[in-house]
Amino acid sequence: MIRAIRGYTFQKSVRVEEIGPGNKAAGQLEVVTQQRISPEGKLFEKPVSRQPSTLQHLDLQRGDSDLVAQAPMFPLSTAMLPKYEITYGGKQQLDDLSVFYFTIKPRALERAHAYFSGVVWVDEQDFVIVKTMGKWVTETGDVTSSDLPFTVFETYRQQVGKNLWFPAYSRSDETFQSTDGSVPIRIIIKWTNFTPQTNAPAADSPATGTPPTNQTNP
Repeated sequence: MIRAIRGYTFQKSVRVEEIGPGNKAAGQLEVVTQQRISPEGKLFEKPVSRQPSTLQHLDLQRGDSDLVAQAPMFPLSTAMLPKYEITYGGKQQLDDLSVFYFTIKPRALERAHAYFSGVVWVDEQDFVIVKTMGKWVTETGDVTSSDLPFTVFETYRQQVGKNLWFPAYSRSDETFQSTDGSVPIRIIIKWTNFTPQTNAPAADSPATGTPPTNQTNP
């Protein structure tokens, strides 16, 4: 999938919310960027918009890259599978899809490399990952950004093209400790406007230096 997404530009919006009564946003900050991935796997992003912050407890002054801990868009690859314990959980319905789900956890942890720990849902027909729920872990603990405590993300993918499933929506809920007490907070990430690049690399170009992919079903 990462080799396929290198042929696309897309927008990414990151919205951080403080949750008030009725589970509604009492304050928020949203940052939108235009993104593309080079044939070598390097991410380039261009600011599109940044709404004035209405957050009352969080003080976030920096850009999109600092709001979310950096992690690959695709958590699993064929080469990485031996590093994981994969347990088949069964078959279930996910919206209008019939899916298999698997529990994933790393066999061993490292200090310098993050591994995915969670659950993946695989489409029964196309054998592609359509949903993930989990976090990134290292030997020193869960991976978070420098400013926010979000760890566990629920991520859905959308079909782009015939057999491509790219991330579309991700969400995480946590609690922030402020001087006024505990504040429920939420982050929502959306990927939209996937557009093929005119100078897209060939589909069989090498993936050297790219983050993990989900090119095959575990």
